[in-house]
Amino acid sequence: MRFQDPMSLVKDLHCSGVKVIWMLDPGIKKEEGYFVYDSGSKNDVWIQNADETPFVGTILFYFFLLD
Repeated sequence: MRFQDPMSLVKDLHCSGVKVIWMLDPGIKKEEGYFVYDSGSKNDVWIQNADETPFVGTILFYFFLLD
């Protein structure tokens, strides 16, 4: 779902008693054919290692540990 005016949405939610946090996820799936990955590669926007290759990290999900 996309929101034309996210600040207005947050203000409306706040007025209704809903608490909201913003989360920016810097993790991008490294998969050719995925438009976000392809666009980032085309525009050379990735964080780079010292040898100027794109940094690739490991993402861990711990949700399975929750009861």
